[in-house]
Parts: sequence; C-alpha cells; structure tokens
Amino acid sequence: MVVATALFITVEQKQRGAHSTFLGKGDKVMKKIGLAFVMVLVMVVSSHALEKVSITLVWEGTEDPTISYLLFARAEGEAFDYDHPIWSGYEQTCKVDVTLDHPTYFVVRAFDDVNDVESSDSNEVSFDVTDSDSDGLPDAMEEGFGTDPNDPDTDHDGIADGDEYDYWGSPENLLIADSDGDGYLDGDEINNGGDPLDPDYGPSVIVLEDAEDESAERWASNHKKSLVTNVYDEQRDSRVINLYGKSCKHKFTLLNLETNTQLVVISCKINYSKKFYIVVTAITESGKDRKFILKPGKVKVKGKRKNIKVRLGRKMAKNVWHDVTVDLQEALASVQPNEKLAGITGLYVRTKKDFKIDDLKLQRTTLN
Repeated sequence: MVVATALFITVEQKQRGAHSTFLGKGDKVMKKIGLAFVMVLVMVVSSHALEKVSITLVWEGTEDPTISYLLFARAEGEAFDYDHPIWSGYEQTCKVDVTLDHPTYFVVRAFDDVNDVESSDSNEVSFDVTDSDSDGLPDAMEEGFGTDPNDPDTDHDGIADGDEYDYWGSPENLLIADSDGDGYLDGDEINNGGDPLDPDYGPSVIVLEDAEDESAERWASNHKKSLVTNVYDEQRDSRVINLYGKSCKHKFTLLNLETNTQLVVISCKINYSKKFYIVVTAITESGKDRKFILKPGKVKVKGKRKNIKVRLGRKMAKNVWHDVTVDLQEALASVQPNEKLAGITGLYVRTKKDFKIDDLKLQRTTLN
C-alpha cells in the first residue's frame, strides 16, 4: 500500500457547466478538498505480464451529506473530460482500474446537490508507470511492495519481480527467495517442475553446469599445472567445460554444490581423450559417507563399503560425446540393500589429458 501525502487546496464553487464564480450561501462558498493516493493492487490480467491493476483513491472532503464527488481521469497529453466523470458518489474513496501502458492522472471535484454547483479541481495526482528496472512492475508498485525498483529480481530467486507477482497473484512472496524453506530457490522449483510451496517436492531437475555463461568459475583444481576452460565445441555446437590434467592425480571439484536430498540421479554428456573417472559423494540415511566412482568398463556395480564402483560400459570411444545417466540410489541398493541415500554432497573429476563435460544435472528420475 502506497500513501502519498494529501495536498489540500481551497477552491471556489462554480455552477456546473459555467465558468463564473458562484457566491453561494454562508460558509458553503468555499470548500476545502484534497486528494491522496492509496494504491491497492488486486488483479493480474495477463499470464505473461501485468496489464492493469486496481487502485483505490482517497480524498478528504466535507461532512456535509449534500456534497457528492466527481472523479475525472486523463492520459498523459490529454485533457480532463469534465462532462464525463469516471466515478461519482458520496463516499470519499473509490476504486478504479488503470492500465500499465501509460500514466493516468486524476482530479476530484465536489458537487453541491442543493445549490447545483461544482467546485474547481483538487490537486492532481498520477499513477506513474515508470519501470526503472524493466521487471514488469512499475516503480510506484515496487515502493509499496518493498521491492527494489532498480533490481529486476529483488529477492534473487531467479524470477523477475513482475513475473513472480504474475505467478503468485500477490506481493506476499516477492521478498522471499525460498518460499517453502526447502533449500531450493523459487525460480529453480518453478522452472524445473517443483512446487515452491511444498518443501517435500523440490525441482525435478537441477542444472549444475551447462557452460552457456562462458564461465569456468564453478570448478576448482588442486594442481597449478591443471587447467579449467570454457570452450566452444564443434561436435555439440555449444559451450562446454574442458578439464585438463597431467594425470589422474589432478582433481577438478564442482563448487557450491549444496547437499541435495531429493535428486539422486546424475546425468551429463562427456567426451574424454585419456583416462578419467567421476566421483559423486553422498551420505546415507544412517549417516554413512559414500563415494560413487563412475568410469568406463564392463557395465556393473560393486562395492560393499564406502566406495561404490559404477562401470559405464566398455564401448565408450574416445574423443566422441557420450550420454551418461546413473541412478545413484539404484546403484547403492544393488550392492547395499539396507542403505538409502539421504543426499548428494559433492562431485569431482580426475582426468589425464582433456575431459569435456556438458549438461551436468541432478534429476529426480532417469526419465528427465
């Protein structure tokens, strides 16, 4: 709710439709009226962007029950049509719809029913549709909501403020990045099949790396002679991450991977030139650490203790792209049926020579 300070003015009463000053009876000659904005945003018309909202106008008039009020509106560059008020009544407040494609200006006049006279205009106020950050919400609305009119995504949840208001239908969640407190940003949940209001149903897919931002900063290496680059790959016709190590002692760790308790399937596309293995670390519901070691070899899973060895297949040719998808829970259950994954905690790669990776994801199932 936004309240602009009321500006009170003293106006002369005029006969309706006339331009001469009307000298009425007694203290009814002068009427003090003012106008204030109280904006109440009540509806979204478009599924893609806000098109109009309802606002409430409030003004301070007189306690005289014979005085009614006339509200007039105009667009920028136009004049008020005093023959056609957009609202009339005895209340000192009204609700009107305004569009967001242009600013709207308002004045109110008092009308004396007994003497058939009309005041001049109150002070003019406007509903400003300036959108400084181009997020779909006018600055005036953002000031009322408490969002930042200069930041298109105030809570940094991955959804522009206007799109988020469109999604929720109210400003309630515009300042909450994780509405259900499950550790996933609302944007990740909405864009990847989750429910941002259900902590037990997060996104069905989380992209850990797709290289499209041309950055390699999500990876860290443990050796000064190793190299992480973001490169264009002609075979895939896209950006990919290239990890180069002198030997498999060189370790490349994916940074900022928070423990994921719902997605237990890892998928990626890889292209290798020499020896490599991918390691995914996890924790079980019984509190035990587990390492899943993914590498070429005859398809099988083995491991009775901490290390679970997952072989991806013998026919993984070098220097071509391969799709890799592993259900880690299924792999664990096949060798340790009494254990169940509680969460994925980390991922790293060891490689000798070049190893390219793209579209690295965590998924709910192997069908994503």
